[in-house]
Amino acid sequence: MYERSLNRYLDQMFRERIHRIESTFPPREAISAFHAEIIKRSLTDQQRRGCLLVNSAIESAPHDAQFLGIVATFLEEVEAFFLRCVSQGQREGTIARAHSAEDLSKSLLGVLLGIRVLARVRPERKLLEGLARPVLGLLDDTIQSRSRRRARTN
Repeated sequence: MYERSLNRYLDQMFRERIHRIESTFPPREAISAFHAEIIKRSLTDQQRRGCLLVNSAIESAPHDAQFLGIVATFLEEVEAFFLRCVSQGQREGTIARAHSAEDLSKSLLGVLLGIRVLARVRPERKLLEGLARPVLGLLDDTIQSRSRRRARTN
């Protein structure tokens, strides 16, 4: 029953969000929108229940190979979403190429998990947005630097 609940949660809370955001926004904005929704959800969790996926990763997965597989597979899906967005954004020139798409997608996943864990203990907007802001800034670094240099020379 727990496995069915976890899979339902992943389908309704994450896979739906990934599909909706990826089909609605360009790559750079999709990444920002995804993190913004996660932060909003984290801040409105009055009971601080947290994320069932993260809770499962911490509590069940280390002791149960079946749940470890479910959690690992889903985290790979989220990382793949970030990788698709970053790769496409880099091809289009809307995401900086200072870091590889693979490294950026891993960093985005790490920040996402950090947000969900910290939100259980300190659900503070300033803290959660402060976690996301630097990694999201990595997506823009060289693009903004180029724009600033052009503006100074004109």
